[in-house]
Parts: sequence; C-alpha cells; structure tokens
Amino acid sequence: MFGKKAFENEKINILIISDRLMEYSQNLYEFFKDYEDITCNLIHSISEFNSSEMGIPDFLLAAGYLKDDNNYNIVERIREINSGVFCIQLGRIDDCTIYHSQKYNFDEYFERTSDNEKLLNRLQTIRRQIRDGFEFDAVCDSESMLWNDNKFMIAAYDTDIINLRDLGIIPAGKSLTYKNDIYYVPVFSIENYVLKLKDLEVSSRSIILPELNGVKPQCKKDNMKKTYTYNSINMTLPYTGEMIIADKRVNIVKHHYRKLNTMFGWRKLIQLVFRDGEFVLSYDRKDVAQYVKRQEWVLTLKSLFEKGVNLTPLQQDFLRDYSEPPEPNKKAVYAHYMRYFDNYKLRREKHRR
Repeated sequence: MFGKKAFENEKINILIISDRLMEYSQNLYEFFKDYEDITCNLIHSISEFNSSEMGIPDFLLAAGYLKDDNNYNIVERIREINSGVFCIQLGRIDDCTIYHSQKYNFDEYFERTSDNEKLLNRLQTIRRQIRDGFEFDAVCDSESMLWNDNKFMIAAYDTDIINLRDLGIIPAGKSLTYKNDIYYVPVFSIENYVLKLKDLEVSSRSIILPELNGVKPQCKKDNMKKTYTYNSINMTLPYTGEMIIADKRVNIVKHHYRKLNTMFGWRKLIQLVFRDGEFVLSYDRKDVAQYVKRQEWVLTLKSLFEKGVNLTPLQQDFLRDYSEPPEPNKKAVYAHYMRYFDNYKLRREKHRR
C-alpha cells in the first residue's frame, strides 16, 4: 500500500526549529513525517543542523519565537547552501511576529494556531506558484556589451535580451515581508558573431538560482539583499532584436540628467542588429549624435521668433526633449532613438534633392 503524498512529483525537505514550543514542534514534526514525499527534521538549536545528514531544506519553519537569538542565524546559514529556501515564522500573528519576520529575513509569517493541514496547504500553494509562475519585478540596474575589445553600455533595445524566468531565476515563492523583486546586472558579449551572456550578478533576499551553462552562482556577503555572481557563463542567447550601445560620455545640455544627454551624450553610438542570436549588422550613429549636439542654436531661434517658426521635425524633437527627464525603460528609449534616426534620414534625403 502506497503512503500519503503531499506534493506533485517532488520530494520536499522541511526543517523545523524551536527552542521553546517543544510539544507543538514535535506534533508538527510527526504530522509531516506521515507523508512519504516529505523529509522532515526537527532541531532545537542551530548547532544541531547538519546538512550532510539532514539534507538541504526547501522550507524552514521556526515554531514560535526563539529564546536564543543566535538560533535565528539558521535562516542565513541555510540560505548559504540553498538560496531558494522559503523561511516561515510560525506564531500568533501580531505586530511582534511581523517585526521578527522582517528583522530575521523570513519570507513569511503564518498563524501557528491554525490546523497543520492549513500549513501544509500553504506550503503546497508556494510550490505551485514556483512551478506554474507568478508575477515578480525584475529590475535591471545596468547592462553592458563587450565588443571589439571595448565595453559599451546598452542604452536601449526593442526586445528584452534575457528573461530571468526563462533562465530559471525566480523568487522562492511570494513573500509577505518584503518585495518579490530581483535586481540583476548582466554583461553580454559578441564572440565570433554570436551573442552570449558572459557574466550575471543577481541580488535578492530569497531566490532560486540554478546552474547556468554549468556555472554555479557564488554568494557575495557585502549586500543585505544577498548578491550572487555567475562568472564566465558564456551562454549563447537566441536573441532576435536591435539595440543601441554607447561609450565615452559627454554632456550636450547644461543639466546632465536630461533626455538628450542620456540619449546622445556619447562619443560612440552604435546600433546593433541580431537574428536568432547571430550578430547581423551594425550602424554607426555618431553622425546623428553630432548633429543633435549642434542644435543648441535652435533654442535661440525659439526665443527670437514666435511659435510659428519653421523648424524641421528633428529640431522639434530637440526642443521637446531639451528639458525632459529620461524615459524609464529602454524600450521607450529605443522608440525615441528611432524617431531621431528617421527624422535625420529625412533631412539628409531632403538635402540630396
């Protein structure tokens, strides 16, 4: 006769820690041990945890408040070996429980007076969310491109270059105590006309991190959110799209944090085209950047003439963007670049006639 199963085609490891509620934690331990697809261990001190004997937990449950504050270090200790462990503080839900959950970086708090079945149901829901997907914010701090022995900043693109979920990188379930966000910094490269993800840095408090192209993430301990680095991934990307890369910053207008500076305040400005991961074409756009830099005289025209002054579409773009803040995302920036490039092309064609 087959035993009971709680999870769909998964073996789940649960670690319970309690140094105060012995009867409650023992009851919880016996409840989980009744399922054949759950490995459960109960400890009363961080010193009792041994991963080689107990395995690596998928869930950490702190049964009630812990008398010894040192035992709360179990959260960070387990995350050192499994960044995707989901940590839950079990207690009577009040301001104190919420405070402890936030202070010790638990993902969630749960009412310990609830039936054990309700707690199991919550664990099942978390695993389903991870398997079936859920919304989370992936915030890219910066992106760079290594090409022709130079390092460029990626200023804009028409299509996202990578998707963290496609790489298997996601939060370890929805958290109640902090945002479900992931901050990441990728470095791309073009090698033998092929686009590759060279390096990747990822920051989050609790996150599932798989191997990427055989490379394991390394944890850096200088960030409260926990920063993990993948070095020398060299993963080929099947990217189809276009991007704008830039290098060597210069100022166009007085206030450096303006749309024109962020778009055209570069000595090098290049448009790249990819098809199925293959580098197809590049266009040097420094001629457009240089033309935009020479347009400050248009502002003088604006002050001397009325609104009906006859400006070209490119000059109208300049006036509109002269004092505007930058666009918040790189797809919107790409659309602005294309407008400038098209209007510059119209200007050149007009002069040829």
